[in-house]
Amino acid sequence: MGIDSSIMKIQYIALTIFSNRGGIEQVSKNWLYTLNSLKDNFISKVSVLYDNCPDDNYISSNKFTGYSGNKFWFILKSVFIGTQSEINIFSHIHLSIVALLIKLLHPSSKIIFQLHGIEVWRKLSYIQKKALTICSQIICVSEFTKNKLLVNYPELTNKTIVINNSLDPFVLKAYQSKLREDFRSQLSYKPDDKLLISVSRLNYNEAYKGYDKVIESLYHINNPKIHYHIIGKYDNDEYKRVSNLIAEYKLEDQVKLVGYVDDDILNKYFNAADVLAMPSNGEGFGIVFIESMYRGLRVLAGNADGSVDAVADFKDSKLVNPDLLSENLCLAGGVGQNSVANGKIIANTSFKNLYIPPAAHDAGTAIGAALYVYHQLLNQKRNYISKTGYYGYTASDDEIKRLLDDRNIEYKYYDDQDQLVDYVTDKIIDAKVIGWYQGRAEFGPRALGHRSIIADPRRNDAKEILNLKIKRRESFRPLAPSILK
Repeated sequence: MGIDSSIMKIQYIALTIFSNRGGIEQVSKNWLYTLNSLKDNFISKVSVLYDNCPDDNYISSNKFTGYSGNKFWFILKSVFIGTQSEINIFSHIHLSIVALLIKLLHPSSKIIFQLHGIEVWRKLSYIQKKALTICSQIICVSEFTKNKLLVNYPELTNKTIVINNSLDPFVLKAYQSKLREDFRSQLSYKPDDKLLISVSRLNYNEAYKGYDKVIESLYHINNPKIHYHIIGKYDNDEYKRVSNLIAEYKLEDQVKLVGYVDDDILNKYFNAADVLAMPSNGEGFGIVFIESMYRGLRVLAGNADGSVDAVADFKDSKLVNPDLLSENLCLAGGVGQNSVANGKIIANTSFKNLYIPPAAHDAGTAIGAALYVYHQLLNQKRNYISKTGYYGYTASDDEIKRLLDDRNIEYKYYDDQDQLVDYVTDKIIDAKVIGWYQGRAEFGPRALGHRSIIADPRRNDAKEILNLKIKRRESFRPLAPSILK
């Protein structure tokens, strides 16, 4: 920013850093570690409202002052130090009043704000907006947070940048197979059991982490070999809410509220788990996601918040819409054409309605891509319902007659639909095979009555005739009966 670091005086101001464990606190630790590592005098003072003492791994104690929750002395002294500093970095928008006071008393001081998540996704208070207006730089932890902020305050565009969160420099990477086996054995889990974990604070007023969605999903999946442990400190109200949810779905044998664990136990969980599942809709970034992937875990995260920045580029992890739990299931792709598997979905899960689109193969990808762009990226409302699978070419009677005449093909034209049906019925009973053509062609690989080959299903040799003599394909290929009701 054009200042000689050899004479630079920087104050870093935070609510909590070492007295609490969370994403915002970890961001602050990483910043202190980085700034303190560059030069001994690069950061001159750290002022923290609720902390008592620092961790010397990140910042030396002679540069740190914790105010143990004393707001009066915190504001008074951090403002005084701020007027003596070239740069003041604020770890949270809730410190706006301190920033305004420093700027009022020392206009040349540069103010930098770090913005994280939901606290800036909504309309800001007058003081918060004023603080961002007078600051020199706004650093958002994700593109999602930046975009949410600028939707409401586009005038802040030129001063707003993104610096994604990073790993704790002291994080343990080690995946240890023996540690995994030993800890899973302590949990009494077999090798084919699956363990999902969430690592998060459980706060009744911030119930956006998605662990309740995972619980509900386990109920729908109905697989007793999937276990789910929710790790993190909880308040009483949220403990009651989540416990009631577990009891409501009768998942007491599968879901466990672990509570707070120390780093040693948390490391064991990272080794023992198969997936970190936290499909949130209010996460600013999610350091726990990159920490999990760094340790070799797959991640299931939400696609409607800052988790996208953390997870999107990792092929073994998945982004999902956390708000789409339903008794209805739409299934596409080649797997959607497996009628036996489709029947088992209804029989063995809590889904009550299953919809397979006509183009349940690769051609359907085009529709899915178009709908994703229209609804998810352009945020357009759903206003179209597909009620037919007949989107293909159609030919008029005159066109058909002209083709038959040109090819010298003998035909008989029926004006009466009943006569045509009687004729076709007689031919089917007489072991003939009918090629049926009407209206627009089906979109997709399945014959749905507009371009169909029809035979009598009562004949033992009907399948062989159709597969080997007409369709010329393997004898095991199935055929579908057509039933009116």
